Amino acid sequence: MLARVGKTILFTDHGDDWSDEQIVLAYRAQHHVEADFRRLKNPYYLSFRPTFHWTDQKLRVHAFYCVLALMILNLLRRQLAQSGIVLSIVEMMNRLTDIKEVTLLYPPTQRAKQPLVRTQLSKMNQRQIKMVAILGIDQYLPH
Repeated sequence: MLARVGKTILFTDHGDDWSDEQIVLAYRAQHHVEADFRRLKNPYYLSFRPTFHWTDQKLRVHAFYCVLALMILNLLRRQLAQSGIVLSIVEMMNRLTDIKEVTLLYPPTQRAKQPLVRTQLSKMNQRQIKMVAILGIDQYLPH
């Protein structure tokens, strides 16, 4: 890319198989990829570091897991956005991680010799309930 006097010239090796519009759209979408690389540096979510691996193979697997997690999060964020809930990846993760699973253990009674175990979710606000339903994970959650 060259920028001179308010003009931008894009060089690409896709000139034969991409239209001018596709080239410009790809250039304008570059910020999404850059944002994803910044997310991989975020120490709280998807961080590539610290790595506790020393062999090339294990580092490659670690990188694969990080990129795979990033891809899954982008797909989840996209699914929510298509349903009308527009959030950043960090906002989405914060809202979903606020949902806690609680297991209650009641002592055995005379009728039941085994302790009674009940698993339930913490209280969710309306947006969290909608997110869980849109993502289709409500079927995996205890009710």
